[in-house]
Amino acid sequence: MWPLKGRLPTDVNLAVTERCQARCTMCNIWRRRESADLRAETARRLFSDRLYSRVRRLGLGGGEPILHPDLPGLLEAVLGVLTGLEAVGLSTNGLLPERTRSTCRRLAQLCSRAGAAFQVAVSLDGLGEVHDRVRGVPRAFERASRSIAALQAAAKQLGFQVSVTATITRRNLGDLEPLREWCRARALPLRFRVASVIERLDNAGCEEAILLCDAERECVAAFLGDLAGDSQLDRDETRYYGGIAAMLRDGSRRRSGCLFPDRGVMVDARGDLYHCSVGGGRLGNGVKESSYRLFFSRGGRHGRNRLKSAVCLWCWHDYPLRRRD
Repeated sequence: MWPLKGRLPTDVNLAVTERCQARCTMCNIWRRRESADLRAETARRLFSDRLYSRVRRLGLGGGEPILHPDLPGLLEAVLGVLTGLEAVGLSTNGLLPERTRSTCRRLAQLCSRAGAAFQVAVSLDGLGEVHDRVRGVPRAFERASRSIAALQAAAKQLGFQVSVTATITRRNLGDLEPLREWCRARALPLRFRVASVIERLDNAGCEEAILLCDAERECVAAFLGDLAGDSQLDRDETRYYGGIAAMLRDGSRRRSGCLFPDRGVMVDARGDLYHCSVGGGRLGNGVKESSYRLFFSRGGRHGRNRLKSAVCLWCWHDYPLRRRD
């Protein structure tokens, strides 16, 4: 029996690869000895499951998705199955400017033909050497900046959106406002998130770079509180920033909401399913078993309830608010 309308996921986060050439201070995924890539045929078979019949939005990440050996071919396969997709987003570190530009042009063209909007978000955690140190790669800022410029030029021709995401850690607290001004001068939408320990990223050993002391939490709370009063941001963004600022200041519960506990699902490059990429435990493998059965199994329902009661209320990740579909 099919669940009531609205229960099936509308949003999927897809980690297309575990490969990554960055050496970020807040992530250890690059340390894995074996890295998987999701193949087009595997994705086609996986997303043919009825769990994904109402998916409207797809996020492509990794690892570093640009390192996937055939990302356009993979997306083409997914678009052929998820025929109701309205939007596709890609998150990239931008360390390979030419490959990033050419790949994103092809992805944008595929999305356009399928009637889906396309967006690229490039990670920038500061300016110059600050970003280089956070990402652990020489000239990371220079390369990411070149990717952004190339993507903005392509976006004017092909009609997609380019934005920046920044992860707040102990390593870049002094560069948050300069980065904000840098993006504003280039008409780049900018989204801040506060780093957290995420099992999928193997970053439990990165607490020294991630976990903020009391004075640092107050500093970040003040910065996000200022963002919450920015009239140029939409209501969802200001509500999110204001809520995270309150959480950092006084330990209050999250109040900005999130669609993932009920309407999202995370799929990794091996086909493993999670309720959430931040705090959701593994449900099983969607290549070997039915994603629908895994998601709505007793264990799946229990995991979803645990996520809501034990994780979501204290999560400060920048997942979107509840959408009305």
